[in-house]
Amino acid sequence: MRRRLFLLAPAAARLLRAADAAREVFELFASLATALGASEAAPFREALDPAMPDYQKLVNYIGALTAGFDIVCSIDVLSNQGDDRARAVDLDWLLQLTARGSPVARRRERVKCRLERRGKKWKITSLDPVAFFAPPKAG
Repeated sequence: MRRRLFLLAPAAARLLRAADAAREVFELFASLATALGASEAAPFREALDPAMPDYQKLVNYIGALTAGFDIVCSIDVLSNQGDDRARAVDLDWLLQLTARGSPVARRRERVKCRLERRGKKWKITSLDPVAFFAPPKAG
C-alpha cells in the first residue's frame, strides 16, 4: 500500500499546483475588473505580455476607456484549463460604459485568453477579441 501512495503523490502534487494556478488566474481577472471599475489602466497593462498580438492596440483601448468612461465590469469564468505554467481561459465579460451626457453602452462577449506564468506572475499572452475593449464612437 505504501508504494501506491508514493506513486500517487507526484500526481496529487500536480493536481494541487494546477488548482492553485486556476485560482491565481481567477484572482488576476478579478483584480483587472476591479482596476477597470476604478479607472486604473496600469494593472491591466502590467498583466499583458508586450509580445502578445495587438498589445499596443489593447493598451490604447484600455487607456481610452479608463480615461473617458465610468466602467462597471463583470466577468464569469466559463473555462479555466491548463497547468501551473500555461492556461487557456474563456470568459463571459460584461462591460457597462458611461460617459458624461451619453447613454450607457453595454457590451457582452466571450473573451478567450491565454496566459503563461512568468516568474511568480501570470501574463496574458493573447486576448481575443481585442476590439471588445475599443472605446465607443461618439455620436
